[in-house]
Parts: sequence; C-alpha cells; structure tokens
Amino acid sequence: MKPVLKVVQVLLPFCLLTACSVVSQPPPAQLLTDMVEPWPAPPPASLAPASVSQVADAWDQVLALSPPSEVRLAVEARLATLALQVAEQKMAQGQLAGASLETAIAQLQKAVSVQPSAMLLYQLAKACEAAGRLDEAASTLEVLRARWPDSPWTPEAIFRIAEHRFSAGDYEDALAAYTEAMSGEGSSYRLIARYMAGWSHFKLADYASAAAAFVAVLEQLSADDHVTEGNAALRTDTRRITSIVLSRAGGPVTLHQLLGNTPDAEFIASVYQDLAAFYQDKARMNDAAETYQVYLRHHPLTPQTPVMHEALISTLGVAGYTEEVIEEKKQFVLRYSRYAAYQQQVGAAVPAVLDDLLEKHLRQLANHYDTLSTGGEVSAELQAVNQAEAADWYLTYVREFPELPSAAFHGFRAAELLEQTGRLQQARVLYEWVGYEAGESEFAADAAYSYFLLSAAASDETYTTQGLRFANRFDEDERTSGILLNISRRLFAAEAFDETAELCQRLLDRADLTTPLSADEGNRRRVMALLAQTRYGQRNFPAAEELFRHLLAASPDSAGQKDWRHKLAISVYQQARSLQAADNHSEAQARYEEVAATVPGSELAATAIYDLAGMLFSQQLYPLLPEVLIRFRTDWPSHPLQKEITHMLITAFVETGQWLSAGKETEALARNAPTDAASGLLWLKAADYYEKGADLQQTILAVRHYANHYDEGKAGFDKHLLPEAQFRLISLYSRQQDDYRASFWRRKLLATVSALTSPDDRARFLAGEVYYWYAEQARAEFGKVALVQPLGKSLKIRKQALDTTLAAYQKVIGTGSLQRYNEARYRIAQLYVSLAEDLLNSERPPELDAAALDEYNLLLEEQIWPFEQLATEMLEEIVTPGGHWDDWTASALTALAGLYPARYAKTETYLEVVGE
Repeated sequence: MKPVLKVVQVLLPFCLLTACSVVSQPPPAQLLTDMVEPWPAPPPASLAPASVSQVADAWDQVLALSPPSEVRLAVEARLATLALQVAEQKMAQGQLAGASLETAIAQLQKAVSVQPSAMLLYQLAKACEAAGRLDEAASTLEVLRARWPDSPWTPEAIFRIAEHRFSAGDYEDALAAYTEAMSGEGSSYRLIARYMAGWSHFKLADYASAAAAFVAVLEQLSADDHVTEGNAALRTDTRRITSIVLSRAGGPVTLHQLLGNTPDAEFIASVYQDLAAFYQDKARMNDAAETYQVYLRHHPLTPQTPVMHEALISTLGVAGYTEEVIEEKKQFVLRYSRYAAYQQQVGAAVPAVLDDLLEKHLRQLANHYDTLSTGGEVSAELQAVNQAEAADWYLTYVREFPELPSAAFHGFRAAELLEQTGRLQQARVLYEWVGYEAGESEFAADAAYSYFLLSAAASDETYTTQGLRFANRFDEDERTSGILLNISRRLFAAEAFDETAELCQRLLDRADLTTPLSADEGNRRRVMALLAQTRYGQRNFPAAEELFRHLLAASPDSAGQKDWRHKLAISVYQQARSLQAADNHSEAQARYEEVAATVPGSELAATAIYDLAGMLFSQQLYPLLPEVLIRFRTDWPSHPLQKEITHMLITAFVETGQWLSAGKETEALARNAPTDAASGLLWLKAADYYEKGADLQQTILAVRHYANHYDEGKAGFDKHLLPEAQFRLISLYSRQQDDYRASFWRRKLLATVSALTSPDDRARFLAGEVYYWYAEQARAEFGKVALVQPLGKSLKIRKQALDTTLAAYQKVIGTGSLQRYNEARYRIAQLYVSLAEDLLNSERPPELDAAALDEYNLLLEEQIWPFEQLATEMLEEIVTPGGHWDDWTASALTALAGLYPARYAKTETYLEVVGE
C-alpha cells in the first residue's frame, strides 16, 4: 500500500495518546499504514522535484496560451495537483515543503473555487492536513462528504473526518463517523474504523460496546490469511486493549456473550487466554481462574480445551489453591482420558500436548495421594482412603500409558496399594502385568513375585504353576531358589517324584546353591534332604541312602541330623525289605541289623528287628529266631508287638525242641491273656510244652491251675475242657504214684461230669475211664479172693467182691462211653466165667467119698451154670448185630466159641464148583 502523509503519522499518535490513561501505549501510527487507504502517492522517487517543476512550468505555458474554457480549468487543476506532488516529494526526502504546500493549497483552492470536484477537494484536504491546517482540512472533507457521498474519495474522507473529531476529543461525533466509515461495502477503512470505534466507546466509558468492537476487530484479523507487519501489530495492540476493556465490562461472562456465535475455536481460546493473562499480570488470580473456568464450561470439546484447562490448573497453583489444583487435575484426567468422550469426539484434532499433560497430572495425582497415605499423623481410616485413591490413580496411569517405561512403576505401586487395601484380585492383575507383560523394568521381578504370592494362596496347583513361571522368567532372582524349593516340597507331597527330582537337581546346579555344605542351615542342605526323600519316593533307596549319608557326614552339627539319620535308616530298611523279597536273606538280615544300629531304640529300629524276626520265622530259620526275638523284647519291653513276639518265640522254641522255654513263654501269655477263656487254653498249652519237656511238676501245676480256676464262674467257660484237665491230673498224679491226689481228681471228675446236663461223648468217656479204673481195682480185689474150704464162706466173700466189681463195671456201662462199653460187658462176662471156673476148680472137701464127690461135683456144675448163662448173655449182647463192634467184639466171639462150640465154633466149608 502507498505511504501515508507525514501529518497522519504525527496527528494520529497524538490523538490516541489522550485516549486512556490505563493504556500503556497508544495505537501506533504504523498500524494505519497498512489499514487506511492513503492520500494519492507522489511521483516516483526517480523523478526529481526539478522535473516536476519543469512539468508544472510546461503546464503554466499551456495555461497562458489557453483561453478560458474547460481545458483551461483542467490545466489549472493539473497544475494544482503537480504543486501538491512537488510538496510531497520534498517531504518524502526530508526537505522543508512549507512554501510548496502553500502554493499547492492556493492553486487547489483556486481550482475548487472555479470548478469544484471530489478529487480536488480530496487533494485540498490532503494539502491542508500536510500543512497543519487541520480545521481547513476537516471542513474541506465535510464538503466532500456532503456533496459527493458516492465518490471514490468519500470513504476516506469520512474516516479522516472521524480522525479529526477523535483528535479533537469529540468522541461521540468521532464514533458516528467511524460507524459511517464501517458501513461502506468494500471499504478498506472498515477494520481500522471498527478499531477506532472501539477506542471511541472506550473514551465514552462504554466498555461493553468497546469490547464488542475490539473483539470484532480481533476476529476479522484472525480470519485474514494475509498477515502483514501492520495488521500483526494491530492485532497485538487490539488484544491488549480488548483485555483491558473486558476487565471493565464483566470479564469472561461478557466475553462469552460476545463470542457466542463465533465458529473459530482457536480465536475464541486466544481471546480468553489474553484476558486471563491480563488478570495474571495484575495479580488477579481469581479472575484469571474464572476466565478459564468460563471457557471450559462453554467450550468443552475444542482442540484448545485441554490447554485452557492446564492454564487453569497452573493459575490455581500460582494462587496457592492446593486443593483446587488437585480437584482440577482429577477433572482434567477424567475429561481428557484416552477413553473419555472428549478424545472420542474431537478425534484427530486432539492437541499433541495432551498426552504429556495427562501423564503429568496422573503421575502427580498418584504421588500426591501416595504421599498422603504414608503421612505420620493420619488416622488408619484416612490412610486407607488415601491408599485407595492413590491406587486408582496409579491404575489409571497404567491404563492410559501402558507403553511408557514409567508405567511399570505405576502399575507396581498401584498393585501394592490395592493389596494393602484388600483389593486382591485387581492387585493380582496388575502384578502379573508388570511382571510379565510390561517389558523389562526394575519392578518386574518384585511384581511377578507378589503375583506369585497372591496366586499361591489359592491352591497347591496354582502355587506350582505360578512359582515355575516366576522361576523360569527370573531365574537369576535370589527368591527363585526358595520358590523352587517350596515347589519341590509340594510336588514331593503330591508324590510327583520325577518332577521333584528334576527341580532338586536344577536347584543344586544354581549359582547361589553351589557352595559346599557347611555347618549352618541353608537351602542347599534342604534341597539335598528333599532329593534324598524324593529318591526314596521313587523307591531308589540306594541313591537316597547315599544322599543321607553325605548329609550326615558333611554337617555333623546340623539340627537336621536326627531327621536325616531317621530317613537314612528308612532307606536302609527299604533295601532290606527288597533283599528279603529277593530271597537274599543273609544280606537282608545284615541290613535290618544296620537299621537298628543307625537309629537304636527307635520305632523304626523296632520295626526292622520285628521284620527280621518275621523273615526268619517265615523262612523257618528257627535256630536264629530266639536271639532276635529276645533282643526285641529286651529293647522294646512296652512295644505293642510284644504279644506277637511271644507267639513267634514260642513257635521257635517248639520248632527247636526247647519245650520248657516254650512252656514258660506260653505260661506268661496265659497270665496276661485278655480273657479268661484265652488264659485257660494257654495254661493247658503250657502244660503240653512242660510235659514234652519232661517237667512233670510244671505240667501238673499248669493243668491244676486250669482245673482250679476255670469253672462255670469264668467268662467263656468251656464245660468240656474241665473234665479233660481233671482227667489229665489223674494221669499225671498216677505217674507220680500219688494215689491220694489221683483219687481226689477222680472224684472231682465224676462230680463234674455228673453235674453236666447233657454230657457229650468225651465227657462220658472220661467218666467211663474213671469208673473203669475203679472197676479194674475191684476186679483185682475180686481175683485175690480164692475159693477154699469151707467153700460156702469163701464163696460168699468172693460173691461180695464180684458184686462190687460188677457194680463198678455197670457204672462204666452207665456212662455210655462207647470206648469202654463192650469192654465192660466183656469183663463182666469174664467175671462170671471166672467165678464158674473157680467154683469148678475149687478145693473139694477131703472127707468125701467117691459117690459124695460125684454128687458134690454135680452140685457145683449146677451152681456154675447160671454164671455161664449170665456170661453168655453178656457176650451175646456184645456180638448182637447192629450193636457197637470193636476189638472186644472179636474177643466176645472167641469166648462164646469156648462156651458153646457147637454154636459159635463152627467151621464154614466152601464148595468149589467147576463149570464144564
């Protein structure tokens, strides 16, 4: 654009200087150089003033030659214009142009007076203004404006009229003129006229209208793509004065009303920022904060919104409003989060700085509440609240910026706080993310370990799975050894022995476990102990034994010695059992003995010795058995297996013929038997062993103990055994030739059997044997009585003995004992036959003659016939078909054959027939 006259550069700053005392600087004149249509430009600089004068002289000559006419008028007008040009050139070159201007004014006045025109009036006003004749310039412009309202020079005329009025302090008229200048379509003065109208309103203290004018100027400048030095400076000045005016016109509330329909979001934000900056320069922090708050309230979804919110936070911080800063930071995160509506709606227009701001505020919020949660003088309840708050912000940080290296710390700290406040599931998720998904970080191992601990509480399976996951991911972590050791123990408890052995070996190969065993407790020793047990679980007892021996030798002072020795003994014990199963009995015996030597006096040693005894017993190695059994009895006198030991010992004594020892052991069992019935049987068994050992006295004592103590008053009494014991005592005392005691027990036996309601065959037999003994004794006495003369007397005596004997045998028969039934009858028959024979063979009276002797003999034959008849009947009962046949049946037949040969001594003849 063309330069403006010097006078404009001088006058405009002067008039603006008086505008307002609160404005630091008036609007600079250079603002108008680009915004105001200038006066017509002087000739080019290459054309010297002398040349213009020469042109003017030429026109003077033309004028002298021209008669009055329109041509003359045109020449005069041209001469006036050239005179103004000469003055302007001199002014442009810094020369004094007063005379030239006066000449130009005179010529222009002359031309205007002859033939006025808009152009000449315009130039006349221009010349007057340049010469400092401002009133004349203003009046000239008024004429131009009135007479030629539609001329090309009228808009500028109106503007310059307004300028003159403003400079004169006539602000209302100036405002009217500026308003008129703004109304022209396509006028280059509209912007600067609006600007000056704003100043006019300001001078009139109409701040709301001034603000509207200045905001409109700023909006137009913002929309102008062609930014020049002039309008850039105008924008700077307008922004400053706009803030001043708004501060007096209601501040951000008025601003919102002025910008209600403005579509340019960036422009709107800039005006709010200017206003807030103005307040901040004046230390009016509350007003600055309110400005940002009004903006945020009415413009929540613009690209500039987060930046304005950040400015609000900064302002509140400067003002010292700590709590408000924290709340605004919260709102900032909630509104502009990656997952909030703001970013979804604004889309690609989201400011690039937003991520940095979000990250900063999230970090600061989390740190703020974390710090509060660790404060020294807060209640536990408040501490828990702050912990929960900090955890949430840390968690939000991770959700917003999982890709940042710092996310690992935030995730880890969030997980710690979540765990402390009982939100374990969320803590587990975060620990896992930091440990395994967030990449390498200094917190990864701790997070993964914490995740493992929280997961491990669920089950053994989870403990193992997550423990191995940690160990595989963080193999060099110092906690890995402990985890692997615990997993190994759990696997061992679950009898996963192969996996346990593999982990144990992995542990032993680790750098932190390769140091030699020492006296102090350590993981390596625990691993070796576990591996030894694992080998045992795998039934690899030789390997287990080797490991336990190594542990015992390497750490003699260790607290684990007792346990290791016990497990060593178990390993040896199991090998002994394997050797036994393989029939390697000598080696098995040695290993069983080794167990007892390794853990003497222990339950395991007792088991080993007992199993050794069992092996010897099952293999019938009876000669070796007593020593082992007696050792067991001596070393473990209160062991529950003592009873079994006694039984085996009895068997060993029996099998090796040590009857008296067997009897003593059996008697000991009898004395301690749990029931009377069992005790009684054992006493009888002990008697058997004593009897086989030829200790008759001990035999008697054992049987007599039973006979005296086990009667019907005892629980479990067997009525059949008492007669047996009594009968046995009879036999034993008889062997001692103690007839007195034998007779005593005969009576006891008969009384016992008689008391039985329904005696069985054995009881009857025993009673029969006693009666038989008595019968035999009577028969012996009967045999001692000889038939001598006088026959009647001796026969009577013998007959009495016979009756006694017969009665005894009848009692034998009466018992129903089949064993003595036929024998008793046979003996009775013999008694009759014997009596008959004795009568027949008895001594004859010496005084008998032959006839008397014959008669005597005949009489004797008559006397013996009944006896023979009785004997025959008794014998025939024995041989009766359907009766009980035994050896005495044959004897009876033989006796019958002697008594009745014709009947019973027949010889059967067999006739052989040979067929043709």
